[in-house]
Amino acid sequence: LGADTDAQAVDAWLETLSLKSHHTQSAYRRDVERLLWWARERGKGLTTLVVTDAVEHARFLVDPPAHWINPLPSTRESPDWRPMRGPLSASSANRALAAIGHLYGFLVESGYLVANPFARVHTVSGTKTLQVRLDTSRSFSADHLALIETTLSAMPEDVTKRRLIAILALAETTGLRISELAGHTWADLHKLPGDHGELHGLRVLGKGAREREVPIRPGVMEALAQHRADRVSLAVAGVVDGALSEGQIPLLSIIEKAPARRNHSGAGHLSRAGIHQALRRFFQAVAQRADDERLRADFERASCHWLRHTFAREVLRATGNDLAVTQQLLDHRSISTTGIYVKADMTQRIEAVLAMPERFNG
Repeated sequence: LGADTDAQAVDAWLETLSLKSHHTQSAYRRDVERLLWWARERGKGLTTLVVTDAVEHARFLVDPPAHWINPLPSTRESPDWRPMRGPLSASSANRALAAIGHLYGFLVESGYLVANPFARVHTVSGTKTLQVRLDTSRSFSADHLALIETTLSAMPEDVTKRRLIAILALAETTGLRISELAGHTWADLHKLPGDHGELHGLRVLGKGAREREVPIRPGVMEALAQHRADRVSLAVAGVVDGALSEGQIPLLSIIEKAPARRNHSGAGHLSRAGIHQALRRFFQAVAQRADDERLRADFERASCHWLRHTFAREVLRATGNDLAVTQQLLDHRSISTTGIYVKADMTQRIEAVLAMPERFNG
């Protein structure tokens, strides 16, 4: 391997991931960094962890101690930054263990280590389906959406509002994951064939490097175009980089000069962290306008993924619960995952029961 230290060994492993998607590389790096910090806290390194450590790390992922957790978003430079936002779900913990297993398998194959302590520790016991089902309940109802529109209407007409509308419209009408919202340029958009007028599609690279095409509604295109016009004006004013062709302009862009590499790329794409922060600030503002305690609590914990769940339910209703179409739009590997949205929609179940005729009431 040519490595004398754990850091050099990990760097060599990361090089082997260069053909995987950017999202996968970031996730694997994050999972292994977390392992290294956890091992260091125990006075160990990659070469000294044993099977019992592997078991303890798996338990740690789903039940981390309080000093590892910071529920609010912050940068690494912040004094209150912590590596975790809370316990990992079963699926996220299993993905982390898969990344760690991949690393150790590579280190054993390359001769850096003689054994893999994580060889038989690759899943956490089971509530994955339950957690996914619970997560799907985190979507916006008609009352939520009405409050979002009221809050938007009260905002001043400026670049911040227009970008926020572009983010909300794109996320809510496509169901894109937050990692899939970031990094697109106008070159990723193209006109779709057929009798749908000027309908555009967006090429999206999802999980597992699976590529799909997502239709973009005309109203969303208009919101994106207004945000692009703001970007052009900011470039003329020297606030952001103006040396970009039309196709290179980010679909979701920074709107102010920020510290280098913070929440954006060199071309000025709004990063995943930047999108998260913009939405979290807005949802907190919506929460402050809510008179209903339940709505306020929902918006205080809402995130971009709530928009994905909202999209899933609306597509299912619009298509008469067509799982195949919804699966393709959401990029679910298994149609059983898409089916959870149908099972989780308590509102539809209540409406169905109440619509039944009255019988046997005496």
